[in-house]
Amino acid sequence: MAFAFLPVGAHALRNAAPRQSKDARVCVEHSLGERVYTARAHRVPPTTRFDGTRSRLRCQNVNAEVGEESVEHAGSEESVPAQPPFSARGMGVEEFFQRSIGEWRSQRSSHNLLWQQFEQVESEIVIENVTAEDEEVKGVCEQYKADADSIALAIRMSWEGTSDWDEDEVLKGSTVLVVLKDSETSGRLLRSVGYAEEIPAVGQWRMETDGVFVLDTSYDRAGAEERIWFATPDLRMRVSMIKTAGNTGVLTASFSSEIRRRGAGK
Repeated sequence: MAFAFLPVGAHALRNAAPRQSKDARVCVEHSLGERVYTARAHRVPPTTRFDGTRSRLRCQNVNAEVGEESVEHAGSEESVPAQPPFSARGMGVEEFFQRSIGEWRSQRSSHNLLWQQFEQVESEIVIENVTAEDEEVKGVCEQYKADADSIALAIRMSWEGTSDWDEDEVLKGSTVLVVLKDSETSGRLLRSVGYAEEIPAVGQWRMETDGVFVLDTSYDRAGAEERIWFATPDLRMRVSMIKTAGNTGVLTASFSSEIRRRGAGK
């Protein structure tokens, strides 16, 4: 459960077919995280347009472009320039974890391949910075005989959620993650509570060139592989697999996404 970071599309375009009349009605929804912007227009003049960077809709009376934040009307003196598209390429481990700080709403879809069962988990996650002076951080370093001076960063993550397997059961917990760097793009991650097993764990991490954080962790009875990345600054995705101890088979595969709570974190 630890380090669980909901499947949503960052941009949605629907109900966008206008009537062939002067009273054309266009409904364009742009969803980014929890923010939903809806623009409705009656008797839309041919010169009105919505400018952006993502999807494009062209019709007889309306030229609509759906993008990040910008809405411009022809002839209007007020115009908000479109923001450049977000890219995680080249992201380092410090930036990755700094962007993770905050409160998140998470949804995970998990498939147990052995028992052919499917599970949905919804949870609230809080991620916060902690220092090397934190008692739990010190405890993790002592357990793994890691020098506190070698800590690149540390965070505490708490979660509380429910599963559709048992909606009356509350899934909650907390863990401290300590990041050690062997190089600028790889190192070790120490955890007070593991993902596949609720015991302390150490994993090997690496940052790929496209900004994906990859973590491999071995346990006594299983292994875990996780790939986490930012689709936007407020939307984070995670794909994970729980494997057999010898990595000869996959026991569980899951997909998670988290939406940052408005006003929380960065």
